[in-house]
Amino acid sequence: MADHETHRSLVNEYEGFALRRGHGDGPLIPVLRAISEDRDEERRSDAAMQPEAFFSRFVCTRTPVVIKGGLIAGDEWSSVREWSDRLLKEKAGAASLRIEQRSSEADRFGQGHYIQMSLKEFLEHIEKGDQTLYLTTQELGVNDAGHPNACASPLLELLADFPLHPSLLQTLIPQSYNLWAGNTEEGSSSGLHHDFHDNLYCLLRGRKRFRLYSPADAALIPTVGKKVHVHRNGRINYQGCLTSADGAPLDESTVEERKVAAEHKVALAEHKVALAEEAVERGEEGAPKLLEQAEEELDQILEELLEDEADLLEGEEDDDEEDDEEVNIEDADDDKEAADSAEDQQNDEEDEQLSAESAA
Repeated sequence: MADHETHRSLVNEYEGFALRRGHGDGPLIPVLRAISEDRDEERRSDAAMQPEAFFSRFVCTRTPVVIKGGLIAGDEWSSVREWSDRLLKEKAGAASLRIEQRSSEADRFGQGHYIQMSLKEFLEHIEKGDQTLYLTTQELGVNDAGHPNACASPLLELLADFPLHPSLLQTLIPQSYNLWAGNTEEGSSSGLHHDFHDNLYCLLRGRKRFRLYSPADAALIPTVGKKVHVHRNGRINYQGCLTSADGAPLDESTVEERKVAAEHKVALAEHKVALAEEAVERGEEGAPKLLEQAEEELDQILEELLEDEADLLEGEEDDDEEDDEEVNIEDADDDKEAADSAEDQQNDEEDEQLSAESAA
């Protein structure tokens, strides 16, 4: 029942990649070749590995892709390929890190328990077979201008070793850089979550398995917070936290943002009404009540929108009145200046007359 209600209340406009039934026997996710896997063969890459083609085929369509042959096999990643534990200790061993710790090997990560230690200490624990520690995302902090930093330690100490703008992603602006590391024999999970940015994940050692779900199936996935809208690009909005498709918050602090937020709310409400009408036509149980609630919600939003527009018009009229007052004050000042000028001219004429009489 809960899933059914979620289907009814969630407006999903996602238009990107999604697995379809009857997909066939091929790979579920596209696979590209970064370089030839035959060492005797001259290096050559898939045509889709060109930045423009990669952007249009995968980024724009929200399509996940596996790059075989190793993205870090290119020349721009040559220093990264040399990252041994010994070298990392030499370059960034003193870096103080926030390390996630689970209570036991049977427990899972993601419980919010962290300890501080240096990268050198962390690597030594891993070398001894410790399976309770995990190097995860570090707090980025802000720069002198108040903007979020792009990376934190230990990557700050390793900036010279990796490309800040990978050639494959020339059309994108990097948002952040992170380093993850851990050790487990049985496998561990970081928990189901979703990021708001595109991810380029480079595996340096070991194995990593990803389980991906399309935003098209958002209604089927339980989340913390009520999902209300999925944008065309897959951006998920939760109740009380609306954003535009690019993630900019609709905080309604300016007139323009209030208009955009209002249009957004109206579109969602109209979509809910349309879904409810379809449910009524199918004869679903409880659909008439759902339609009534959707129509009431739409009416309330439209009423609030009209009141808001009235307030905006009233504010604009107040601005016009203030402008008129300023013009009147300026006109009065001009009149005063003209009167002063005429008086000065009259005084000048009297002085000239007095001078003439004196000369006479």
